[in-house]
Amino acid sequence: MFVRHRRNQTVAKQQKTQDQAETSSAKKSASLLNDSPNSDKTTSADSKTTDQIPASTAFTIKIASASESNGVVSAAAITSPTTTDGYCIFTYTSQGGRPVVSDRINVDGGQCSWAQSANSFDFIGSWNLNVSYYLNDTKAEANQSVTIN
Repeated sequence: MFVRHRRNQTVAKQQKTQDQAETSSAKKSASLLNDSPNSDKTTSADSKTTDQIPASTAFTIKIASASESNGVVSAAAITSPTTTDGYCIFTYTSQGGRPVVSDRINVDGGQCSWAQSANSFDFIGSWNLNVSYYLNDTKAEANQSVTIN
């Protein structure tokens, strides 16, 4: 019994050491990624979940268009007031479907737009489009129903 207990302690120590090494490696990788010259640091909202970012009272976003044509699903949104700062994220969701999410789309002239192949969507039918606009640690959102044919 003493030998088995000793062996369990040794295995536990090895696992702890491995876990610490993996955690350290992951933190280092995340740090290198965040320090990359290509990383967009427009807000410090990067370290928060979307639920933790408060809604803005200073700006809004409106979906200007959302459609599907010739196998391409596209959407465009307009910020108010017009700005060139911040970024948008387009998210399509549907009951039972896998979400289709854009990368960050930088706002340009108060607008952001995104197009994606209809093949990215699990099925044809009704989807909800959410456009989230992030600026200065706050966000604005707009939603619209979209039909994928």
